[in-house]
Amino acid sequence: MRRKLLFVLFTLLDSTILTALDNPNVNQFTVRSDKGNVFSVNQNISTVFEQLGEPDSKKNMWAEYPNASCAYYNVEYDGIDFSYYDINNNVVFIDVHNKKYSICDNGIRVGSSYSKIIKEYGEPEYEKSFFNPKTNRKEIQLRYSTADSDLSYIKQTIKHYYGIIFYVDEITKKCSSFVIYWNYE
Repeated sequence: MRRKLLFVLFTLLDSTILTALDNPNVNQFTVRSDKGNVFSVNQNISTVFEQLGEPDSKKNMWAEYPNASCAYYNVEYDGIDFSYYDINNNVVFIDVHNKKYSICDNGIRVGSSYSKIIKEYGEPEYEKSFFNPKTNRKEIQLRYSTADSDLSYIKQTIKHYYGIIFYVDEITKKCSSFVIYWNYE
């Protein structure tokens, strides 16, 4: 009887641990500044303005993409940029390119190693080496998402999910920037 109980206990623990590793959590897609401010996709842009003040620049992307179905804005701060739509003013992209910001769950930031990213997120859904004309160097793009996990959901037949793309310098194997996004298909 005791062996059966231990077997059941270990089986439950093992399945709980495996489930936790297989299912990402929201904090893997949330950013914290060195000052303690927390930013996430789906957060209202007013929270960003309250925490960071007026942006260094604000662009109405509708002027560049007039066929878009709604106005799209991009605001830039030192080391972090946010994009949002004016329908609900919720953030859809966070572009991090400064060491002052890290991912809440695991501390990954600009400068973190390729091996740390793989250790924390596992094998990427997509990995590609390319020449980045913006940085003038070869980089590796690593992409992860919560599509088809517990963090994705279907609303009006459209699948919604979180995603993150890491850009890693191919020579130093260090993260040069990352983008967190909210997507649907």
